[in-house]
Amino acid sequence: LLPPVSYRMAKPDAGGGCTLPLVGSICPYERGLSLHRAVPAENWCVTRQDLENFLAEVRDRHAKGEIPNDADPKTGQPNPLHDDPRIGPNIHAVNRHVISPVTLRAGGMSW
Repeated sequence: LLPPVSYRMAKPDAGGGCTLPLVGSICPYERGLSLHRAVPAENWCVTRQDLENFLAEVRDRHAKGEIPNDADPKTGQPNPLHDDPRIGPNIHAVNRHVISPVTLRAGGMSW
C-alpha cells in the first residue's frame, strides 16, 4: 500500500480550470494523465473479458473482507445488501476500496 501523503491544490491553470492535487510538485496521477493523452479516445474500450475480470476481482476482494460495509454518509446506516451475493457492495464502496487504490498505485489511469 502507498504511504499516506499530504495534498495541496495546484493553482488554477491559465484557462481557469482546476488542476489535480499535487504531492510537493509531483502529480500523483502523472502516469495516468500521460496515458490518457497518448491513447486516442476511440481506443478506450471495455471488453466483456475486462468486465468479467473486474467482477471476479471485486468478488474476490469482497469474499476476503477487503470491502468493508461503510455506513451511508446520509443515513449513517450500513448497506443492508452488502453481503447478498446477488447484489453485494455498492459502487461507492467498490470505488473507495478497490478502484481508487488500484488505479492510484498504477499511476492514476482509468481501471
